Amino acid sequence: MTSTGPRAALILALAILPSAGAGEAPVSVYDRLKEATREHSPELAGARAELEQRGAQVHTSIAHWLPRLELQFSQTKSRDYSLLVSGQLPAGFGPFTPPEISLAGWRVLGTLPLYRRSVHLGVVQAAREREAADARLNSRTEELDFRLRGLFGAYLLQSYKLAALKHSLEIAETNLREVRARFALGQRTRVDVLRYEANGTQLESRRLQHEQQLSADWSSLVDYTGLDDHKLEEIGVRAVAGSEERLDSAIEEFAAVDPAWSRVAGWVGSDDAAALSRRLEERCPLVRSILAEDAVADAKSGLLSAQEWPELSVQASLFQQARAWGELFSGRQVSYSLGVVLSIPLYLGGSLYSATREAISARQVATVRRERELLRVRSDVRGEILQARSLRQAVEALRLARDQQGEIVRLSAKSYELGRLPLVELLASSNALLEAKIEYAKARIDLGVLVRRLAFHLGAENPS
Repeated sequence: MTSTGPRAALILALAILPSAGAGEAPVSVYDRLKEATREHSPELAGARAELEQRGAQVHTSIAHWLPRLELQFSQTKSRDYSLLVSGQLPAGFGPFTPPEISLAGWRVLGTLPLYRRSVHLGVVQAAREREAADARLNSRTEELDFRLRGLFGAYLLQSYKLAALKHSLEIAETNLREVRARFALGQRTRVDVLRYEANGTQLESRRLQHEQQLSADWSSLVDYTGLDDHKLEEIGVRAVAGSEERLDSAIEEFAAVDPAWSRVAGWVGSDDAAALSRRLEERCPLVRSILAEDAVADAKSGLLSAQEWPELSVQASLFQQARAWGELFSGRQVSYSLGVVLSIPLYLGGSLYSATREAISARQVATVRRERELLRVRSDVRGEILQARSLRQAVEALRLARDQQGEIVRLSAKSYELGRLPLVELLASSNALLEAKIEYAKARIDLGVLVRRLAFHLGAENPS
């Protein structure tokens, strides 16, 4: 028994202390990644393009108030028998064939809407849609930090899971070789060998699952950032990964919440629902976006009945006709007209009532949608506050659980060497230590992302 002491001590040291490894600081990598995402993110690029489009739409809608000029050219041929068939000629009037008249003409038509309901509401709608697009762009820009942190943190966590599992596999393979050697010497049973083999197979299966998830997390980074694999590697995303110990330190550094916590601590420690609602209405980017979309819906509902309103406009025309094109631009006998026209719809086939009811119903639908979305935001933020309280305490509890589980593995290994503990319990404690490490790492990343998401919803200054 005593001859196995050094080997058991080595196995125990491998189980408790992960190997060292080099890797780049995650905060600096993340800062570079965030700057590159600002420039290449498809979501931000789409929001910027939409804002530019809405700005052009405002100019187009305002242009509808300006005078509209149209130039028309015409060439007509006509023969008019109406004088013969109308009975205006005296009885007995001889045969008469009206001449064929060929006329060329030009006309300039001008229209200036003094008030047209559709134009007025079109300008209002375009301005509100631009404000909504601006609110969406601001919201997506401000939420970039916590969304990117969530994706980068998921990649870090999956890398840590894989590193921790590979470390456990190394230990399991070392233990399996020793158990086989002892089985050959008659010091261990066939059951012990089979249990170590089954444990190794289980760990290998989990490793394959973690590798698949790591690939999926990498793809999520590519999709959100708009950066290809080469650019992400150039930034150093893969360089962050390393040994279990290195990744644990990287997660600790990346998930630090102290700078962000100071911006939300007052709200996390408060249960004042009224103050929270006021804060969200004043500062929350999502609320601003919801209200901007509601204003757009209000303008659109007004357009449904815009055609039923009277219109006031100035209409002018300048025109001339001649028998030949060469005489058309001589400047003689140019006719013109100028007038102010008020058009009042008198009978619309009942569309006034139906359009008004449609506009009212559309406004009600938009109001219900707005209130539902505002309620969802308030509910989400209250849930985030409660989650932040519990998760901050859970992180410390999980850290303690990890340390305790490490001590359990250390004592279990000694007891197993002395024959006081069955192999099943030793394997169970080793697997429990692996799970405790992963849960602690996950809780730290979740808390770091949660605090920054809460700061975004509360309209707090970006802590990063």
